[in-house]
Amino acid sequence: MRLSIKNKFIVLFLVGSILLSPTTISAAEELEIITAIEKVLAENSELEIAGLKLENAKFDYQKSRADNLTTNSKRAKLEAKINYLEAQEQYYNQQSQLLQETLNNYTAVLLY
Repeated sequence: MRLSIKNKFIVLFLVGSILLSPTTISAAEELEIITAIEKVLAENSELEIAGLKLENAKFDYQKSRADNLTTNSKRAKLEAKINYLEAQEQYYNQQSQLLQETLNNYTAVLLY
């Protein structure tokens, strides 16, 4: 799973703001947030569906490139690439949203 630059920035900002907050976070709490993030990413069905759609779009793109060797259709090639990029964007947006929700919920629990 690769994060886009935008999503990496969001994650780093959120994690940095948590770690640099006035509340002191112990090593056990840091481990808990990492565990929470890993669990959410591993067990979220919407993210899994987006991942499967991304894989399908990747296979469709590769198939289109192979089929395009005989037809040289730029339109088909571009349509397949657009579909792949849209699926990739949807996956990374879903992943970013989950990370934001997890960090927000975790910090809300710590602050109360």
